[in-house]
Amino acid sequence: MFDTLWRPIAASKDLTVESAEALRAKASTVLLSQFGGINGTMEVSEKAERAVSFEIGELVGSGRLPSQVVFDLSAAPGTNGEAPVASIFMNDYLLGAHVMTADGKPHRVAVDIPYYTLAARNIIRIVFIRQSSKQHCHDTTTSFPVAIFPGSHLKLKQMAPGDNFVGIAARYAKESTLIVKDAWLQDAPVMLPMTVRMADAAGLSSIHSQFSVLKQGEALKPSTPFLALDAPPEGKAAAEEHNGMLVLNGAEKKPILQLKGLDRIGVAEVVEVNGQSGIRFYSVGKNMPVLSSSFRLAHGNLAVITDAGPVLQIDKNDPTDSRFAKEDNPQSIWQRHMEWWLAAIAVIIFILISARVAQVRRNKRKAAGSQQGL
Repeated sequence: MFDTLWRPIAASKDLTVESAEALRAKASTVLLSQFGGINGTMEVSEKAERAVSFEIGELVGSGRLPSQVVFDLSAAPGTNGEAPVASIFMNDYLLGAHVMTADGKPHRVAVDIPYYTLAARNIIRIVFIRQSSKQHCHDTTTSFPVAIFPGSHLKLKQMAPGDNFVGIAARYAKESTLIVKDAWLQDAPVMLPMTVRMADAAGLSSIHSQFSVLKQGEALKPSTPFLALDAPPEGKAAAEEHNGMLVLNGAEKKPILQLKGLDRIGVAEVVEVNGQSGIRFYSVGKNMPVLSSSFRLAHGNLAVITDAGPVLQIDKNDPTDSRFAKEDNPQSIWQRHMEWWLAAIAVIIFILISARVAQVRRNKRKAAGSQQGL
């Protein structure tokens, strides 16, 4: 019943669930209407928007991730024929904007979804902006309709989940384990909100998760992708806590940051234990942070968390994120290596011209030789 499709039906205070299966899309597309009421017609005078949210775990049961969002839209023209602009966002990233064809006929708008825009929980938002239509200054602003059709959907693409927060959320789609220390059960009313917040932030599946308690002195040995809360570390971690001191280790396991006197600080880190990838969360200092609002673990594989949520999310193997400048370049290969392409073309042209000149000279010498022979 926690699945997005069935959740709205659970409207009774006294509900008995006999059977409820999570429906996984086998096709390479998922309708946006599955995540909420985004379809329909709205009147737009200046600005209007609609949005839906979804969890990565609801899509990747077969190892696929969103690669493109497609909207089927139509718009009526304004008084002077003005057309609205449709802007599409993924988690506050502007993916694309399009001047609509204002003839009232459906047309399709598709934009690609870069991997870095994804999170454990995602929000797709479409915003319509229309220039006010007034023939005279004293005229009243008039609204004109735009529509989102049921064919609007997400396209999914087969991808290997990475060793980051999004990749772990993808692994949670099939099976996962929530692991807590036995000491947490002794203070369950206090620890329950923390557990819920962290499970929500990590994208832990509410359908395919099992619960495990780690006893005092017991080693962490998960058999599925996991979320381990306050569990002891295995080996040398990228982030370590020593009596209130936070130590962040670089790619060569050498400290790149050491801070003392911290309190109410939490660290979430992607780790691999017993051949399983997961997230380990632990606190720094005497007290744990009080997570009063929800948040998302989105970027990187290491997050430092305070009462206000994540204040730092980095890739511990590339803290400066220099790879984004190369991997996520929106330019085509042709544009990216324009100088090299032009140089190669110039060399080819030079070789062809040289070969042609050499051929002409050989022909002239042969002609001259044949005339002398006569």
